[in-house]
Amino acid sequence: GGDYRCSLDRSLHTIDVLTSILKSAEEGKAVEIKTTCTQPAAFGIDEAKALLR
Repeated sequence: GGDYRCSLDRSLHTIDVLTSILKSAEEGKAVEIKTTCTQPAAFGIDEAKALLR
């Protein structure tokens, strides 16, 4: 397996961040993000343009 942008770790972290934002808004205070993930390498210009095709 490679380092996929849609990996399980990144997906779980995204859900954790989004639900933490909602919880923070409901409670009116900061909440701890419990997960982490690695940051993928940035797309080059050609890779970014390819997404628009």
